[in-house]
Amino acid sequence: MPGRADLVAAYSVPLPNRVTVHLLGFPAEDADTIATWAGELMVSEFPRTNRTERGEGFAGAFPEFAGYIDEKVDHRMRDVERGTDVPDDVLTRLIQLEVEGVRLSRSQLRALTRNLITGGLTTTSQLLGNLLHQLLSTPELGDTLRAEEGALANAVEESLRIAPPLLFLARGCVHDTSIGDSPIAAGERVIVGTGSANRDELLFEDGDEFQVDRPNADQHLTFGYGPHVCPGAAMARIVARIGIAAFLERFPPGSVRLAEDYEFENVPTFFEIGPRRLPVDTAAR
Repeated sequence: MPGRADLVAAYSVPLPNRVTVHLLGFPAEDADTIATWAGELMVSEFPRTNRTERGEGFAGAFPEFAGYIDEKVDHRMRDVERGTDVPDDVLTRLIQLEVEGVRLSRSQLRALTRNLITGGLTTTSQLLGNLLHQLLSTPELGDTLRAEEGALANAVEESLRIAPPLLFLARGCVHDTSIGDSPIAAGERVIVGTGSANRDELLFEDGDEFQVDRPNADQHLTFGYGPHVCPGAAMARIVARIGIAAFLERFPPGSVRLAEDYEFENVPTFFEIGPRRLPVDTAAR
């Protein structure tokens, strides 16, 4: 049956969220509620100001979200302490993790779990949404991805390069240095513009163009670099590859297209790139 759907609401948001919920060991039926909480957190003032009208700090501003995480952490901690047969998921591993004989505190577990949820939801959703937008905007790309082995993996890297889900990375300077003619003192914060770096004309020829066969597409800085590289990078890549492969398999050429009146609208968070909506029309099959 022909019809219309929003691929962001129906696909690019639910897929990575369900993967994260599964990896954490949370009930699958809670995924939509968790996604709603995470979305509210990401568009709020909390990450920047640490204060909202509801209260201060994560627990004060988002008591339902924080309370849910605390409940899951407390329950799992009790099972670990009792020696109960616990599932081998990410939450259990975080609780059992020791650094020089010291385990993470309850507040650290809450913060890490929250960051895994929000990071896995928004950035991977943006990656998947950007790829779907590119695919629907250039139908010949789908033919290439279906026909050429390895093209999909490179398309993921090229999308990460040209449309990084996060536009900026914050880093702390550990010793006095300079970048070009700009001195930077130890302790100062540096904001790196990945969207600019990923188009560096010294490294990427025609850097403003999406080229699925770009030989060095993976030399972007979207996931950071060195000891601070994104811990979820591998999962984001896998979710994107599987998600796009499934989409191409489910929808043959010409069976789905962007709505004729579609205009790109970015997600409401200023430091991210991704379509807020992707309305598509499907043909009868």
